[in-house]
Amino acid sequence: MPHGSALILVCELMAADLYSAIEAINRPLTPSEVKSVFSGALRGLAHVHGRGIIHRDLKPGNLLLSVGGETVIGDFGLARVMEEDGR
Repeated sequence: MPHGSALILVCELMAADLYSAIEAINRPLTPSEVKSVFSGALRGLAHVHGRGIIHRDLKPGNLLLSVGGETVIGDFGLARVMEEDGR
């Protein structure tokens, strides 16, 4: 929703971010866990890039994980909209 010159994004409460989840399990992710997390992240990036939005701060702390295993990209504070001329 618009808020002055800013845009506020609201999503469901997520169980953890990827960084916290890795710290909590205290072991490397399995190949299937890595594929699941990054499959969701890549789908999300494709979605926002298709709408001309560049995230600019993708890191484990900004990949949110639901209880059901869904990956959602969070924290669009540094995101920018790409202009038609490529800027």
